[in-house]
Amino acid sequence: MRLIHFIQIGDKNSLAIHNLVNDLNSVQSEFVFSFHDDIIKYPEEIDLSHPVYSEKLETLVGNYISSRFRDRYPVAICDCQFEEDMFSVFGHNLAIISTYYWANESSQQVQHCIAFTLIDIILNLYIDAKIHYESIGCPMDYCSRGQMKEGLARCNFCSECQYQILKSIETGKITLQQKVAIDKILDLISGRKYCFVIMPFHKSFDKIFNCIQSAFNKSNWVCNRADEIYEPTQVVNIIWEQILRSNLIISDLTGRNANVFYELGYAHALGKNTILITQSIDDIPFDLRHLRCIEYSKTAKGYRKLSEIIQRYLQGPRDQL
Repeated sequence: MRLIHFIQIGDKNSLAIHNLVNDLNSVQSEFVFSFHDDIIKYPEEIDLSHPVYSEKLETLVGNYISSRFRDRYPVAICDCQFEEDMFSVFGHNLAIISTYYWANESSQQVQHCIAFTLIDIILNLYIDAKIHYESIGCPMDYCSRGQMKEGLARCNFCSECQYQILKSIETGKITLQQKVAIDKILDLISGRKYCFVIMPFHKSFDKIFNCIQSAFNKSNWVCNRADEIYEPTQVVNIIWEQILRSNLIISDLTGRNANVFYELGYAHALGKNTILITQSIDDIPFDLRHLRCIEYSKTAKGYRKLSEIIQRYLQGPRDQL
């Protein structure tokens, strides 16, 4: 568990930092974010009417944390313009993010910009992530303030970065849980939710998967099953990643497939919201029949009914998701 502590430079951004810390801690548990009103004043020799060299701020923050937060990674938030026309600088000892270019944005948008910038910072604590010098809408873009809008709209790693991260998981540089925690921060920024469908890998289930997927089309959800995700890694890693990341699991127990029950058990162990579906109620073991379960038929009417039930579920109270 990595501890990340926010520090405020100047008299702005306090509310945004407090709200951001609460949001970040609510969506994941691999990183613990904190802010205890640690506020550093700008020294008199720094002229805020002109851009400030980031090295001066790094020294300022370094002196402040030298006897504090030895077990935490400090992230300082300032509101001044950097001389280098950037909005973040970071290394293995500390990071500084400037909100200067987001001064006219809403408090929530400022939080999203800070969180998006944090993705690059956090990932580089574990791996030497490749920087894109041309904007492609990836958190690893070396982008201008205008180009960040493309990244905020997409809020996902490009395929090249996904591959690098997954290879780093295999070599032990970063854990799958940490990778998923970073993904959940991206989901927080975008307002996106995930549903993962557990079902046998067989073409006879394609129609039912398409039916389920269509139920999510009108909302900001992503609905996947393992064979829909084209990543150069082991299928089992994809399954664990998707279960960890998902807000909802739909599991088709038709035929009592052993792999389906194994993956469902993992989802239950994580406390995931689950919906069980089946073509025959006899395929549901007795000790699972108290859970949410939908019996469907392989007909146009049956698919339509299932889609309607899922849509009603999505429109229910947020705390069930």
